[in-house]
Amino acid sequence: MECVERASMRQASWAAVEASCQGMLDVIPAAVHACDAQGLITYFNPFAEVLWGRAPKLRDAANRYCGSYQMYLPDGTPIRHEESGMARALREGRAYIGRKIFLERYDGTRVFGEAYAYPLHNDQAQLVGAANLVADITALQGPGANDAKWHAAPVSRDAALAMIEVVASVLTALNWQPSVFN
Repeated sequence: MECVERASMRQASWAAVEASCQGMLDVIPAAVHACDAQGLITYFNPFAEVLWGRAPKLRDAANRYCGSYQMYLPDGTPIRHEESGMARALREGRAYIGRKIFLERYDGTRVFGEAYAYPLHNDQAQLVGAANLVADITALQGPGANDAKWHAAPVSRDAALAMIEVVASVLTALNWQPSVFN
């Protein structure tokens, strides 16, 4: 019986750690989401929901890599979701840091962002997913460039890099698996 009680306490402690870590990710002042190794979205914070203009269904094959409607390079060239930084981080197992993109919502509004995609590995060095942070830098583009409905305070490159390190560290410390946070 004592062994069962200890296991139950450990499980309750782990649930508290997960809730605390999710709480940290929920308040990072940038859009954060995680995907499993197949690119299915397994977690997104409230900033991502606002940035995308919607809350995509988790683990839905129709929403691979990103919850935005469309993405574009700064010159207007469309980026397929399969070619996004998140998809490339998963496919190539390396980080994509500081890629400037326009995210288009389903209502047609756009936000200019800087994306930071970071692959996540388990203890056996196997790729289990990736975390992505998008800092909204629309306000840094000057007057007239602000056509979106919502913008966070501008995030500096150093702050964005620090935030993605926090996100990656939290998910790595949790030995992140696709079941975490859902």
